[in-house]
Amino acid sequence: MEYTPYESIFSQPPDFEVTYQLYSAEAGGRKIAAYQGIRWNFMYDDFREGLYMIYPEIININTGELLEPNTPIPSLGKAMMYILNPKFRTLHKQRIKAGTRGYFMEGNTIVAVCEVTRISGLYDNPM
Repeated sequence: MEYTPYESIFSQPPDFEVTYQLYSAEAGGRKIAAYQGIRWNFMYDDFREGLYMIYPEIININTGELLEPNTPIPSLGKAMMYILNPKFRTLHKQRIKAGTRGYFMEGNTIVAVCEVTRISGLYDNPM
């Protein structure tokens, strides 16, 4: 199956970039490998506002290119993040900055911790 990048699917550039660390199954994370295209939600580290549809797209840290679609997501890495709900853009513009910490969520399970390393299209994309 061919992989379509999120920028094409969602018709927008990435909003910001994060580094992440997946939790092991023993630490409460996923029990089976995840692959490029998984649509985990995002939660800020203060837990006060709940989950947001901000999806990660994993970057190959060796090449800077998108991770190949049939390759398991590495336990440490980088991801471009896409904010999907335009009604929350103002909130995210106030909260997202370099150093902001959060989590990748699968339902109510934390699967990874992440930290914003770079802002890209967040302020350019009015949606």
